[in-house]
Amino acid sequence: MLRGGIVGAGFFARHHVEAWRRIEGVEIVGVADVDADRAESFRNLWGLPRAWTSLTGLLDGERVDFVDIVTRPDTHLRLAALALGRHAHVICQKPLAPTW
Repeated sequence: MLRGGIVGAGFFARHHVEAWRRIEGVEIVGVADVDADRAESFRNLWGLPRAWTSLTGLLDGERVDFVDIVTRPDTHLRLAALALGRHAHVICQKPLAPTW
C-alpha cells in the first residue's frame, strides 16, 4: 500500500483525492493546508485520518511515500524541495517556476 498526503485543501484538491481513491493500492493518510479550518473541513469531508497546517507537520506526523502538492504555483518549489529533502516522492504541476 502506498501512503500519500495531500498538500493544499483548496478547489483542485478534491479532484486529486477523488482520483487517488480510484487507484488500488493507494491510501491518502492526511491533508496539510496553512488554513487550519480548511484543512480540518477537508479532512472531515473526505474521511481522512489527520489534518495539519504545514507540510512539515504532515511529514513529521505520518509515514508517507509521496505527497501530492495542490497549492498555488508560487509555493511549489519550496514545498517540493522540503518533501524531497525528507525522501518523499512528489507529484506537482509546475514544480520549478510560477510561470512559463
